[in-house]
Amino acid sequence: MDKKTRIFLAAGFAFLCIAGSLLHFFYDFTGKDPLAGLISPVNESPWEHLKLLYFPALALTVAGCLILREKRSVFPAAMAAGVWAGMLSILCIFYFYTGVLGFHLLAMDLFSFAAGAAITCLTAARILNRWKQPSDAAVRTAVGFLILPLLLFFLFTYDAPPIALFEVPGQVRILSGASFFVR
Repeated sequence: MDKKTRIFLAAGFAFLCIAGSLLHFFYDFTGKDPLAGLISPVNESPWEHLKLLYFPALALTVAGCLILREKRSVFPAAMAAGVWAGMLSILCIFYFYTGVLGFHLLAMDLFSFAAGAAITCLTAARILNRWKQPSDAAVRTAVGFLILPLLLFFLFTYDAPPIALFEVPGQVRILSGASFFVR
């Protein structure tokens, strides 16, 4: 991978951490503006906190397409894979440690976010290093996977399904069998 791309992704990691941290407070800062709630967490649920990684990563993707012109054809696909890997890692870390401990810790939440940001950039770097010229269909598919969370965040911010992913920690009920998925 060229030096420009390495520097961009290292700076991108810092951007994700800083922008995600600031985004955490954006909804309250705007007086709980419903439009602000579309891009920042409206509660403490794991789902809402994925916005902290997703929206800065979406901005990073646009910036990467503008700055890394020679990687423009593969950068959205690399970031799509990175964003999904980062969001899934945040959820895996969160549910693993809360399952073991039985409660959540701010320090572990911060760690899971930083780990998700790192995994996002490392996954993108790996793909950028290996995938030189994707097909048009692959690029369109990747862009679709990059846009899918946007639609889901907009849909579920104010109309969340009754499952644990959308519940605020501490309010999650321990249920068994199929009743776990239905309120």
